[in-house]
Amino acid sequence: MDIKDLLGGENIAQLLDEEKQKELKESMGRIKEKMRSIRVEGKTGGGLVSVGMNGAQHVFGVSIDPSLLSIENKKTLEDLLVGAFKVAQKKVKEKLEKEAIEVAFE
Repeated sequence: MDIKDLLGGENIAQLLDEEKQKELKESMGRIKEKMRSIRVEGKTGGGLVSVGMNGAQHVFGVSIDPSLLSIENKKTLEDLLVGAFKVAQKKVKEKLEKEAIEVAFE
């Protein structure tokens, strides 16, 4: 992502001197790194299905209890997977909001 993209175009980027642009770019890099370091787990079905996700919403793991691995449980498993993804996404959002608040008060 370019500083111009971040700020919405060349006009705003031109208002910032090179030092401020560099600081902003470094800050964005730290934020992206922090997002990648945040890890959450969304569980459904009492823990029968879990999804691991980082702050950039990249999935790093899925766990499914073997008891759900039958054709009869296909719909249940699909629903639990969708639910686990939603729980993980919600946790990421909450954690990112908390991190943003902490950074704002540093």
